[in-house]
Amino acid sequence: MPCFTSMVWIRPLWVLVLWTPVAATQSGLEAGPTKPPSERDLVRAFEQAFASLHEQERLAAVHCLDNESRAIEGLRGSGDIATALARGLGDPSSLVVDATIEALRDGRHPARAVRALADFVTARCHQVRDVAMLPTDPGSADTLRAIQSPLPAAMDAIAGYRSADGLQVLCDELRRFGYEAIFTWVKLKDLQLHLIDAILSHRCAPAFDAVIEHMATCPSTEGLRPRLFEVSQKLRALSFELGLEPVGFPENIASAWRDWFRKNEGKIPRRP
Repeated sequence: MPCFTSMVWIRPLWVLVLWTPVAATQSGLEAGPTKPPSERDLVRAFEQAFASLHEQERLAAVHCLDNESRAIEGLRGSGDIATALARGLGDPSSLVVDATIEALRDGRHPARAVRALADFVTARCHQVRDVAMLPTDPGSADTLRAIQSPLPAAMDAIAGYRSADGLQVLCDELRRFGYEAIFTWVKLKDLQLHLIDAILSHRCAPAFDAVIEHMATCPSTEGLRPRLFEVSQKLRALSFELGLEPVGFPENIASAWRDWFRKNEGKIPRRP
């Protein structure tokens, strides 16, 4: 993948040249001490490149800004770099969106990266629920797959920061799914289970509370019992990891877990 340090990017009407000590050496000039590009240099170059109408050029811009900012000491946690990268989340290309999510994984400026990813997840989940409520046909099924495709990676990226704000965003989305569980479970089962995994990866009391509350709000119908059992299995696994005796297999799973949480809440970490 091309990067800013060794690339002269030729485009129609203009040439973008960034920090190129390699180019200086190859041209016969004496290579003296080189100064790495500043944060402003990288962001400005990214914005110019990202304005391209060509998907591959926007994709290369995301990769280059990610690679260069991580390579230069002090820029990895830059809020301005994270803000610039976040532009890729609104790109019409799924390749650019996927690359941006990967670039915003932990190691970036936590507050700005989590906020950008949270806004993306919230908007996409809203779209997903709207489409899932439509009658099933080949067109709506393809649309649903395309919309939800980047969501698992974005949820994992938020969870990777282990922040209280990120956890709250994930819990809010789980709550919204709960309201429409009876209508969306079949179509969105894998996505919802992935969201629960992302929440429970925080290994704290608010995560338990959100998932247990989600179970309690789900309609207690025969069709949704397998869902409750799968969620209960995830809670059992985490309980064992924390050294706590989990709930067994009672008839009313949600109620049993709620009672369990009241009794064990003080033994579970309060924060991610």
